[in-house]
Amino acid sequence: RHLEMGSLYYCQAWALNHYLYFGKDGAYRAKFLKVVHEEMTCNSGSEMFFRIMEAGEGEARKKWIEEMEHEIKDYVRKLWKGLRK
Repeated sequence: RHLEMGSLYYCQAWALNHYLYFGKDGAYRAKFLKVVHEEMTCNSGSEMFFRIMEAGEGEARKKWIEEMEHEIKDYVRKLWKGLRK
């Protein structure tokens, strides 16, 4: 069970990173690279991520997360379909 959860976490992290770099024709890339820079300089955490991604707070953040989840799922489905051809 632990190995399965680790694999699932890896896949989700990969999808998020791939999407933030390549998705929507690079629309999130600049912000994503700022997040990576902050992580590399030991300034990490979810608040830093949400601030840089301009996700808002409270209900606005909740809506941003829900929209991002849908975008990423659609993106991964399209990638998967492309690989299966």
